[in-house]
Amino acid sequence: MATDELSRLMHEAAPRGGTPVDLHRVHALGRRRRRAARVATGTAALAVVIVLGGVWMLLSPGSDRVPVRATSQDHRSTGVTAYEKKALADVRGSYEVDGTVVLPDVADPQAPSYQPVRQKRIIGTPQALGFHGTVGPMYLPSRRTEEAYQDNAPKGSQVVIDPGPAFLGCVRWPGMTSGCSPSVLVKDLAGHFVFLHGFGSDDFLKPGADMELFTDDDYSDHRWAQSLIGGFHGADTARVLVEMTDGSQAEAQLDVSMSPGNTLFWAKLATPVALVRAYDDHGRLLAEHRLRACTNPVDCEVR
Repeated sequence: MATDELSRLMHEAAPRGGTPVDLHRVHALGRRRRRAARVATGTAALAVVIVLGGVWMLLSPGSDRVPVRATSQDHRSTGVTAYEKKALADVRGSYEVDGTVVLPDVADPQAPSYQPVRQKRIIGTPQALGFHGTVGPMYLPSRRTEEAYQDNAPKGSQVVIDPGPAFLGCVRWPGMTSGCSPSVLVKDLAGHFVFLHGFGSDDFLKPGADMELFTDDDYSDHRWAQSLIGGFHGADTARVLVEMTDGSQAEAQLDVSMSPGNTLFWAKLATPVALVRAYDDHGRLLAEHRLRACTNPVDCEVR
C-alpha cells in the first residue's frame, strides 16, 4: 500500500460543505467519535492497527477526499460515569477535567506493541510543540494503562491518555526516496521518539492545495486547552495569525524548513480556533482557512 494512501486512511474523511451548526456541539460529538475510533474492536467500524516500517499506525475507514479536514473545538463539562470513576481510582496520577478523565502515561519500550521511530528516519530536529496530545486507551504502547482499559470501554467514555509533550518531526518512512512526512511524536521512557499520528489528505502540503488545520485537546495543565497544528505549501510565511471564536487573536509558531517548500505552524489556545491567516514579511496574505461546519458534525473532525 502506498504511503499517500496510508496517510489518507489514517484520518477520517469529512463530508463537503453543509450549513452552519453550533461549533460547541461539533467538537463535543467529534471528540467522542475520534476516541471511540481508536479503541473500537470487533465491529464493522473497527480501527485497524498495522505496522509500516516499524511504526504502529491506527487506520480507520475513510470516505471521499476533501480539502477541509477539521472543525473548531470547544470544551463542554459532562458528568463522570462509574467507568470513569473506576479509572480515577485505579490509575495513580489520573485526574478529571470537567468530566474527562485523564491518565498520564509514557510509551514503554517493554510494552508488547512498542515500536520506536528510528532516529535515522527523522530528518532534522523535531520541534517541541508546547502542548500534550491525547489518545484513547490501548493506543499508547504501555504496560500501565493498557491492561486495565484496553477492552470493553463503554461507548462514549471520556477516558483519555496523556502521552506527554508532543513534538513535530519530519519522518522518512520506508519506500520514500526523498522528502519526509510531518508527524507528531512523543518520547518513551528511554527518551526515544514514538509515532503518535500524521496529518492530512492526499493533498496536504501539495502545491495549490488549501491550508489544512488539525485540532486536539490538551489537559496537561489540569484544565482544557485546544492544540492546533496546520500547514500549506509555500515557504514565504513570516507570520501566522489565529483568530478564536470569541474574537481574540494569537500568534502561532511556525517553521518553513522542516518540510522543504512548506509552512507548518502550531499553537496552544484557551479558546476554540475559528480562522487562521498566514502572511509574508510584507504583510501580504498568503493563505487562510476558516473552519467550516459540515453536513454531519461527527464526521468533520480529525486528530
